[in-house]
Amino acid sequence: MQKSARVSVILPVLSETGRLVELVARLRELLGADLFEIQIIVSPKSPAEALAACEEARGLFGNTHVSVQRRSPGVGFAYRDGIEEARGDLLLLMDTGAEFDVETLPLMLAKQHQPGADLVVGSRWMHGGIEGCPRRK
Repeated sequence: MQKSARVSVILPVLSETGRLVELVARLRELLGADLFEIQIIVSPKSPAEALAACEEARGLFGNTHVSVQRRSPGVGFAYRDGIEEARGDLLLLMDTGAEFDVETLPLMLAKQHQPGADLVVGSRWMHGGIEGCPRRK
């Protein structure tokens, strides 16, 4: 029997608008009861359209939090802010710009539940990663 998880998803946002709402909806479908919260960390340099998309995404899942990045701009600082705010047992750091295949999340969660797994990393460059994915986009 697989144990349940409380997954906190951390999504940094700069200017992504079109994919964010769809991504939050898909996270709900794929993670189901394991999805504990979504932390959307918005850059202070984000345009109004990106902020509006974040607010729309918040409406899809009751435990979605939107906050403005506190430290110097950059995706690394956004992830750090999200990690500090996250309250789940597992942290899922991903982008909102279609760099990550969200359909792999159930497989990654299953791998995490295996004995001895402390960290699961998805990479398009590792053996078993996404076939035909370019190293640079």
